[in-house]
Amino acid sequence: NGVALSLLLLLAISCRAQLPSVGSCPFSTQYTLQHPAEKVVPGCPSLDGMSCCEAAYADSISSNDDYFAAVDSFFSGSASDQCKERLSDLHCLPCRSDSHIFASSLGQDWFSVRVCSSWCSLLSTACAGDTLASGELVSTYPANGIQLCRDLFEVVPNLVLDIDFENRECYNPSLRPCTADDIEIIETDCISSKTTLKFLWKVGVQCTGGVSLPSDITDILCPINCEAGQYLPLGTSDCVNCPPDTISLSGGEFIHTWDEWPSKNVIFHTWCQDARGNKLTTCSGWALGHNLIDANITGQHGVDSVLQTVVQLAHNGFVEFIARVEAERGFDFLEFAIDDKAYAMPYSQDFQTLRYELSAGHHTLTWKFSKDFSDNHGVDTAQIFSIEISSLEEHSRECTPCPQGWTANSERTDCHPCPVNTYSQAGFMECKPCEDGFYSLSGSSNCTVRPDCQEGDYHAEYLPCQGTHREKIYVWNEPRICKLDGKLPDTENVTCAPCTHGTYVGDLGRCLPCPPGEHSGMNATSCTPCPEGHYAPQSLHYHTWDEISFAEVDYENYCFGSCGTSGWRFMDEYLDSGIDHTGAVHNYFVLRNVEFVEEGFFDFNITFGGDTSLCFVDVYVDGSFQWSSSYDRSAKSLISVGTHDISIEFVSFSDTCIAKVSYIELQGVAGGTSDNCLPCPQGTTVKEGLHGCFPCEPGYISSGGSEACEPCPKNTFPLENENREWVCKDCGVNTFTPAGSPECSTNECTFTSPGSGRVYNLSALVNPNELWGPVVDSFGWEYYINFCESAGHPKCVDYSGQPQKGKYCVVSPSFDVWTSFSLGHIQGYVPYYEGGEEVGVNVVFSGDSCWWAINTDETVEVAVICDPDAGLGALDEELHHSTCATYLTWRSLYGCPVCNEADVVTTYGECVNEEREVVYSWKNNKRCHGGSLPPSGKVPCTLSGMVCDRGQFLDTNGACAECQGNTFSLGNGHRYLGFNDLAPFETFCIGDDCSDWFTTGSALQSGHGSPSTLRIFVSQLTGVGDLIPVQFQAKLSGENSHLVFSIDGVETWTIGPGLVIGYKEFKGHLTPGPHALTWQFFSDNQQDFARVRDITTGATTKSVLECTRCPFPLVANLEKDGCVPCPPNYAPNEDGTCHACPWTHFRVADMHNCARRPPCTFSSYFTNITNLNEVRCPSSVEAISSVQMFEPEYCNTALLTPRIEGCIPCPTGYVKVNGNCEECPTGQFYNVDSRTCQSADTGAIVYKVSRYFFSEDVTGLSTWPSLFTTSCSGSGCTHDGWRWRDTVADSGLHIGEADSSLQLKATTRYDIGITPWIEFTITMYSVPIGLELENTEVGTDGVIKFYINGVLQEVLGTSGGKTVPLTLAVPQKVRLELVPAHGINFGQSSEYYLTWVYSQTSGASFVEISNLTVSGNMRGVSLGQHFCPEGWVPQSGLCVPCPAGTAESSHTCVPCGPGETAFAGSSSCTTCRSDSKPSADKTQCNGDCAFFAIGSDLKPVIYNLSNAASHTHTMTHHDATIFYQPCDLYTHNDLPSSSTGYIYLVQGGKTYNMGSQFSFVPRQILKRQETTKAHTFSLTYTDILDVGNHPEGCLVTDTTIDFFCVPVSESTPEPTVQTINQCSIYMKWNTELACRACVTEDYTKVEGPCGPTGSATVYRTKNATCNGPVFPPEEIPCDELVVNENYGIILLSAIAGIILVAGIVCLVFTFQHRVLDRDYNALLAREDDLGPSRDASKVVELGDQSVEKSQHSNYSSDSDSNTEIALSD
Repeated sequence: NGVALSLLLLLAISCRAQLPSVGSCPFSTQYTLQHPAEKVVPGCPSLDGMSCCEAAYADSISSNDDYFAAVDSFFSGSASDQCKERLSDLHCLPCRSDSHIFASSLGQDWFSVRVCSSWCSLLSTACAGDTLASGELVSTYPANGIQLCRDLFEVVPNLVLDIDFENRECYNPSLRPCTADDIEIIETDCISSKTTLKFLWKVGVQCTGGVSLPSDITDILCPINCEAGQYLPLGTSDCVNCPPDTISLSGGEFIHTWDEWPSKNVIFHTWCQDARGNKLTTCSGWALGHNLIDANITGQHGVDSVLQTVVQLAHNGFVEFIARVEAERGFDFLEFAIDDKAYAMPYSQDFQTLRYELSAGHHTLTWKFSKDFSDNHGVDTAQIFSIEISSLEEHSRECTPCPQGWTANSERTDCHPCPVNTYSQAGFMECKPCEDGFYSLSGSSNCTVRPDCQEGDYHAEYLPCQGTHREKIYVWNEPRICKLDGKLPDTENVTCAPCTHGTYVGDLGRCLPCPPGEHSGMNATSCTPCPEGHYAPQSLHYHTWDEISFAEVDYENYCFGSCGTSGWRFMDEYLDSGIDHTGAVHNYFVLRNVEFVEEGFFDFNITFGGDTSLCFVDVYVDGSFQWSSSYDRSAKSLISVGTHDISIEFVSFSDTCIAKVSYIELQGVAGGTSDNCLPCPQGTTVKEGLHGCFPCEPGYISSGGSEACEPCPKNTFPLENENREWVCKDCGVNTFTPAGSPECSTNECTFTSPGSGRVYNLSALVNPNELWGPVVDSFGWEYYINFCESAGHPKCVDYSGQPQKGKYCVVSPSFDVWTSFSLGHIQGYVPYYEGGEEVGVNVVFSGDSCWWAINTDETVEVAVICDPDAGLGALDEELHHSTCATYLTWRSLYGCPVCNEADVVTTYGECVNEEREVVYSWKNNKRCHGGSLPPSGKVPCTLSGMVCDRGQFLDTNGACAECQGNTFSLGNGHRYLGFNDLAPFETFCIGDDCSDWFTTGSALQSGHGSPSTLRIFVSQLTGVGDLIPVQFQAKLSGENSHLVFSIDGVETWTIGPGLVIGYKEFKGHLTPGPHALTWQFFSDNQQDFARVRDITTGATTKSVLECTRCPFPLVANLEKDGCVPCPPNYAPNEDGTCHACPWTHFRVADMHNCARRPPCTFSSYFTNITNLNEVRCPSSVEAISSVQMFEPEYCNTALLTPRIEGCIPCPTGYVKVNGNCEECPTGQFYNVDSRTCQSADTGAIVYKVSRYFFSEDVTGLSTWPSLFTTSCSGSGCTHDGWRWRDTVADSGLHIGEADSSLQLKATTRYDIGITPWIEFTITMYSVPIGLELENTEVGTDGVIKFYINGVLQEVLGTSGGKTVPLTLAVPQKVRLELVPAHGINFGQSSEYYLTWVYSQTSGASFVEISNLTVSGNMRGVSLGQHFCPEGWVPQSGLCVPCPAGTAESSHTCVPCGPGETAFAGSSSCTTCRSDSKPSADKTQCNGDCAFFAIGSDLKPVIYNLSNAASHTHTMTHHDATIFYQPCDLYTHNDLPSSSTGYIYLVQGGKTYNMGSQFSFVPRQILKRQETTKAHTFSLTYTDILDVGNHPEGCLVTDTTIDFFCVPVSESTPEPTVQTINQCSIYMKWNTELACRACVTEDYTKVEGPCGPTGSATVYRTKNATCNGPVFPPEEIPCDELVVNENYGIILLSAIAGIILVAGIVCLVFTFQHRVLDRDYNALLAREDDLGPSRDASKVVELGDQSVEKSQHSNYSSDSDSNTEIALSD
């Protein structure tokens, strides 16, 4: 860019200032020269010798005798080094080549200098520590150095200083010199054919000097358009041809080197995005690669790599780029867009040149490479080699130099590589030849010395055979790179090459071709005729390349790019791609005008060597890409009859890669020979007297080698599959095609439903002109369809742009015209169902193979749904996909069946004169099309008066006739199959967010609301009977909902709330007359619902006039009074019979048709081992196994080969004893690690666990154990509930509506510290892989619920009472404790019913249970031990508490000693105080209800509650009453005498023991004078024994009372209840009793004066907050009063004595402390010496004290909490 811009500015700069000469040197001419000297100037390393100074000036600088020598006198003495270095900049100033920019002559030896302000700042910094001659310090100057510069330059004579603050054309040698690249050129708009060229410094440039800014150039003519190869110099109006070795594009940009992104005329932006256009951070977009750019998203699926630029064209132009794509054809593509119009680039691994026209103005150009969501192919990327954009300006302002090794063409419009043995470098005008002894390859920038010639520098060629010999000559490889004086080997006389396939050795040893119909091998002497039904394909074979002759075909061999050898090389045994290629190479070997007389192929092999990472070979036929490879392979390309060009292209970006071809075969060509005979391919046959094979007639096919073609059977047509084999393919389902038909029939667009018998006619939906559509999916793909006839659409074309016709096509979202599929060979019909009801016809298109599954067709299903109001209708805008299938919807009148008698309702009037009126009307608002109603009229009354039995109807003759075919009747009753079939009805709900009942399948389903109501009105005739039956089935989905059924407002039947599994049946009776039947559903959960089905009432008519057809897929039963499903693996026929499925197919439950059996999976069977005990480990016996299939048997059992490897261990918890697996003996448990039985430790008990469905536990059972029960309810049930699979259980494969339940009865026992629990893992699966069910969705709405004793647990898919489907194939682990509702009693058992219910309303899915564990189950195995807690001991396998009066010690109960007590379950005994004694049962100390604590003065404090213990306190709280005795155990009247406690709770009519043991906890000790309310202590009462009298679910009850000390005036007589939870009570008590008991010091004695009676009054008052009596005034004799006149003296003496004693005590204490400290440290040292072992008794002397430690003491230097020290005083 710098060179280019310098060229642009050259003219302008030269106009402003030429290089300085004598007349322009700004300094004195004393030192100037006519031509600047070229001398290195000492001290001025930056100078380049181009100055206006003579060489002598260098000496002046060295001696400081120059212009600026005076600056040295400015400083005092010698300046510092850094200051001198900066001052030397001035000495160098005159010798700079650009000095004229910042220095100018003023005449008479005066000159001015412009200095940059930034240099002054540098000078100030460098000289900051120096002193000036004036004595002033430089540091006193301002830091910017401006004033310093001014003062400094004043000492230089004849100089004027100018300081520049812009730092451009000023002097600062620390900045680089400015160049032309630092100047920005702006051309103003063209106004009145004139424009101005402005020159500006670029923003942010830091430079100075160098070049100066040119002046603006005005009045330039415009506009001016220059041709390519020309440019318009700045400031001129004439176009000039580009100089040699440069090019221009007439204002355009050509980008072909990609070392960095362009930054001038074209700016690129690149990024990654997802399919919806959201930018991604996982990749960065297109990547630079020297000679190309790469999309850079190889292997990243669902990602787009985007490259974009915005351009402004001055006039019409174009964009041209060279690119290639190698990726997954049809799914990954490169798209180029101009603004909003997109173009798809054709697939080609070769670089292709694409050119698009652009109009003048603004355009956005975008290249987007898109990867779909799977699969890679080849290098899996897109690459761009070059991009050219024209007309970015009216003309080019510059010419672009060609890169080194290239030169410009004569027109200066393009660069091309230098020829071999020439080179070019920057600045060359043309390619120069190499000197002698040197060589170069094409595109070289230098020449290389020629090496000595070697064997690889030449190759052999052969002259034609003469007899049996030929001459072998040697020629140099081109280009020749070795020395020119090298010698070739001499010519040799060698034998001829062997004859190739299809020839034989003839006269004179020449190879002659075999006659037609005969073949031969290599070097054969004769040819062999072909057998009957076979032909000899004509081929050209090339296996050797030493005597290659392409006389039969023309060929070309050439190379483009940086080629070494020109084209492919013919070697002895192979054809190779040449050597010495550099850079990008395209090497072609092309066979021209090859004539194929029959369908054949082009076959060859390719091998690679060298660096193969950047090379590959492409094969083309007539320019159409066939295949590509970058690795060794052989491949065929099929070729049709005709003349073709075949091209092998070697593409390389590597210097070392080489490709080799060892053979080529062209089969089917004229003039060829044959090396074998082939059977005529499928679909062809041999014709007598003619050579070759000929296609069969339409509708006929043949097997390979057949002599005749055979017609395809009926309902099939001939089709060539993806393996190019002709087969008779099945036509569409429910269509009928005669044998020998070339294509399938569409039944003239009509279809008769096998289920309902109704006829559908879709002829009105046929569009002969164009496909219907589009429907666009979420990825932007467009779908088009037509019925019954093939049609086209402008967007439906193939890869080559040719129109396609079919019944279906899909168009890519990014291509203008392109389609990946054209289906419609086959069209079939099946009924379409919604909720089990036939509502239209499903039109199925197929014919093309699916890419995602083997041997599977891609299908498109269009559900044409009956909608009488839609008219013709149209395709719905929404669609969805599954594997290999697309589903669309069309609602139309023609989705309704053609009207027939079943759509007509017959209504009879009253009998008049033995006749009654008959009126005909359309049923269900005429959900059919076409047809007309019969005329109304009169019929005899006898036709409607008969009473027929069930299974009969009244025929037109007035007689009862039997129902026929797939029909049924209830005689005089009716079965309601949906709303359309109901009698008059109404449905409504209550609430703002509620909904009505609706039809789902064969049932009626409630809405939500409370209630949601359905009411039907029926009328029962008289004369049929007095008790008329009414019945139905109902089910609930929620546990907290219920359904109420009423007859005429009278509640008759209710189900729920609670666990209701499956449908429950109601049977009742009605009386003749009208009735209202009402169902009301109640629930607060909007997910819950009720369903009602099979509503049947009798006496709705005398006799039905026609039988009702059973809804498909049900068939009529033998009695013809109901409908039943066909047995498993049988399918219904239209006549109501069932036929067996083929052995390759199956059918169950609600499936409409038989489906192909998939391979069996793990859920299809389990392996039964007949000799299980014999193969239990350890064993070497081989297992005898068989497969036990589950019902229904739906998979292909022929593929099963079960085999058991190795022995099978006993189940966990069992050990092998005498050949059998047995549980551990009593008192032992199973050690899982060692798989052996182990005795429980002392103080421990064993606990039992039941285990089911563990993969490692093979039990050998084939049916459910007795503790399990299972069932299934619903029309979709295929067997009786869940399936036992030994190591796993599943809910069964049910299809459609089903509730499958499993229940386990478990009996558990609660031991102290061991709560029983249940744990299991559950996993949901879709229908097994490969099982494809027609009209059946997979895993749509299945939910699993778990119950304990009928109570729904908030686990699995249940949350807040709502159900959420589980995630497929994700195991979910559940663990719950089993706590009985009636509470826990130790050692007592509880029964649990554990229930799993899997429900689905449609589809097919199932759940599995594994790793089911029930802990504490009395029927389980012993799997561990549990230590009894303190205070408890093992007894008979249980932990039991030690009795009251005993305490647990070493796992036994030891009686308490005299004066000791212990509650039951105690681990230690408690000693009673001296003022109390143990109770009779030794559970407590009976005393005065006083409690002791230690006060802050270390003196005992007593709390006395004896006043509160005198009676029982009663408190109420809401609906609860509490009875409380603080210190005395008693028995509540409502409880047995065995229950004793301190506090009882009465609530809900029950009495509970809330504490039989208590503890005292001191909180805060009040100081003597403190009167503030304080929490002084708490009493906590607990009970763990009387569990039977605890609230429900409480193992332990507790009560806490916090006591607060308050004055008597604030005391309350009873505690205040704060909270009552299920198992605990919390109370507060503000009372004087919470204060400490008063002592003598707490009273003050006040004596009154002596009275006249000789006595005085004495008062005793409290002086502290305490609990004590109030003393009344007391009268005492006056002589007992204490009187002492010397009281003051005595008091002072006492104080002085106290002080003296205190001082002595302090001295003694200090001395003793030092002694103790010394001895204690000695003791620690001795402790370290002795270690942890001690004698039985040691006495350690501590000064005058002695400390004795017993054998069991524990010395510790860290804590004294465990050290007992007894001091003598």
